[in-house]
Amino acid sequence: MKNRNYFQPHYVYRIYDERRRCLYVGCSINPMVRIRFHRSKSWGGEIHHYDITEHVWRPAALAVERRETKRLNPIHNLVDTPRDPNLRANRERPAS
Repeated sequence: MKNRNYFQPHYVYRIYDERRRCLYVGCSINPMVRIRFHRSKSWGGEIHHYDITEHVWRPAALAVERRETKRLNPIHNLVDTPRDPNLRANRERPAS
């Protein structure tokens, strides 16, 4: 087995801004560490709240992460998000 964490519970986390726009969707065995990491990014100040769901093993969590990334179209995800510039433009924040 390559990864001993494969059969451990994994978590899918969704990070939102104060207007409930999805900023990021991720998968981790330790989501709080990952969320703290995201707070250190250039967009970390936009984080208002998050939610976390537990999944019995890595493949289940990865499937949910892919589905949620497509459904929520998070602004700061780069993997599994639309590459069409028109779709991406719809995710951008309007100028203040």
